[in-house]
Amino acid sequence: MPISRLLSLVPAFGGLRVDAIARTEHRLVLSVSATRCTGLCPCCGHRSKRLHSAYTRTVQDLPWSGTPLTLQITVRRFVCDQVACPRRIFAERFPNLVTPYARQTSRWREALRAVGFALGGTAGARLADQ
Repeated sequence: MPISRLLSLVPAFGGLRVDAIARTEHRLVLSVSATRCTGLCPCCGHRSKRLHSAYTRTVQDLPWSGTPLTLQITVRRFVCDQVACPRRIFAERFPNLVTPYARQTSRWREALRAVGFALGGTAGARLADQ
């Protein structure tokens, strides 16, 4: 099964396509980007097609088959054309995958939170390291 088909089985990865896959000795790195052609301004809600720039965002996700997984997301910046909008340039967001400014996916944080609540303290830290 191709990796793009595997990503479609994970709802949080909806709207993303795999651009490259790299495997290091200790990690799997997926380079992904958005499939939609517009961005939604977080201030006014206006959809924009005017591309300003792009950057790469690196976040940690849950391991796949015991191998740590890192996502390198190509995030595009768009120009908001609404005159009344206070934000001129905005970055596209992936609310189902990662919150703004976070370094881990929402799935990873929820799993770590569950371990912390279930085991707490030193036992939770040992299990999370594994």
